[in-house]
Amino acid sequence: MDVLADPFVMIGPDGRSSNVEQVRAFVEAAYGRRPTGFEIRNVAVRPHAPVGTYEEWQTVDGVATGRISTAVMVPDPGTPNGLRWMHLHETWLPDVRP
Repeated sequence: MDVLADPFVMIGPDGRSSNVEQVRAFVEAAYGRRPTGFEIRNVAVRPHAPVGTYEEWQTVDGVATGRISTAVMVPDPGTPNGLRWMHLHETWLPDVRP
C-alpha cells in the first residue's frame, strides 16, 4: 500500500471510482479473510513511459474471474520498485466476469 500516491484513483471493473483511503481500507479489511486464488499474468510495461498493463485472475468459491488493468505510475526512488501508482483502471475480460 505504500506505493499508492495521494491522490490515487482506482476505477474498478464495475466503473466505480475509489481514492487511496478507500482502496487502503478495502485491502486492509479483506486481507486474510477468505481463501482465494489470485494470479497476475501477462505483465507489460511500456518502455520510457510509466504505464503498465496486466491481467488479474481470481478464483473465489470455485468461480474464476478475470480483468485487464492499466496502471499509470510516476518514478519514486523511495518505493520498493521505484514507482508510485497514480491511477489504476480495471476492465472485466470477456466471458470471465461475475
